[in-house]
Amino acid sequence: MYSLREETQVAVLLCAHTGSDPVQPLSSSEYVRLVQWLQEKGFPLEALLSPDMHLLLLEAEGALGLSAERLEQLLGRGGQLALWLEGWSNAGMWLASWNDTKYPPCFAKS
Repeated sequence: MYSLREETQVAVLLCAHTGSDPVQPLSSSEYVRLVQWLQEKGFPLEALLSPDMHLLLLEAEGALGLSAERLEQLLGRGGQLALWLEGWSNAGMWLASWNDTKYPPCFAKS
């Protein structure tokens, strides 16, 4: 099984839909706003995986209107992500986010 870059892990945790989501995953526009805000603050997306990210999420809540509780619940789906990856890998599928080198150029944002 392959491993995901941390940035891709965060993107999947925040945006992946399972069909039975107890918490609404981020929309594309919410995700982009969060990424841009983090960049403006000097943080990489993977900073959201750090154990002390709660204060950063509270700050994001105030700046972007994204619930810190919602973001924490989405980021807490790591175990579920591992199961998804195993199933997808067994089916011959893989994940690539916008910034991955494996992301197909024909889908790249312009």
